[in-house]
Amino acid sequence: MFLDQDQIRLERHGGGNKNEPLTVPTKIVTEVNFGNEAHRRVGTAMALAVPTLGLGTLVALSHSKKHYIGIVWDGGEGKKGGIVLQADKNEYRGIIAALEGLTGKKAVNTDTTQSTVVVE
Repeated sequence: MFLDQDQIRLERHGGGNKNEPLTVPTKIVTEVNFGNEAHRRVGTAMALAVPTLGLGTLVALSHSKKHYIGIVWDGGEGKKGGIVLQADKNEYRGIIAALEGLTGKKAVNTDTTQSTVVVE
C-alpha cells in the first residue's frame, strides 16, 4: 500500500503474478472503516456495484476476526468500488490515521456502530 497526497495505490507482491496496481484517487473515497465487521460493511456497500464492476473490486484476505480496514469509493457513472485489507496489529492504527488525513473522512469503527432506537 502506498499513500500519496492524492491517491491510494495498492500493489500485490509475491506469487509471480504481476497485476496492475489498484489506484484510487482520495477525492472519490466515500468511507473508511475498520474493525471485525469492516469486511461485511464494505460488502454491503458494494452490493449495488457488483453488476457494473467498473472500478469495483472486493478483496477479503481472511475470515479471521482480526484488524480489518475497509475503503469504499464512488468514481461516478456506476464506477463504485471497495476493498478490505487485513492489517498487522502494530500498523493498523497508523494506516487508519493516514487514510483519515488523506481522504478527509472519519474512519468508522464497525465494532461499535449499532442502530440506536430512542423510545420516549
